[in-house]
Amino acid sequence: MEMIFKQKLKVWIDGKEVSFNYIGREYDVDIVNAYIEIPNVKNPKTITVEYKILFELFSDQQNIIHIKSNNYRRSLLLDRDNPKEMLKLN
Repeated sequence: MEMIFKQKLKVWIDGKEVSFNYIGREYDVDIVNAYIEIPNVKNPKTITVEYKILFELFSDQQNIIHIKSNNYRRSLLLDRDNPKEMLKLN
């Protein structure tokens, strides 16, 4: 599963692509909760996420991304027509 995440998930902090640590996943009927972390990020101005998993299999696939930090909690809804989104944090 980790290999799929590395292929289908891309994250940019302030316009620079960053690597992430895959922590694990949980299954709940037709939902998969996957967990990653990006260590050593200090005061980002923007976070951009592109996540294309399952779009090629399901035309109505939606991926919800929750971004949590000590300073903020934000969410993104990505789908086949909009697989990439930027959050402005300042």
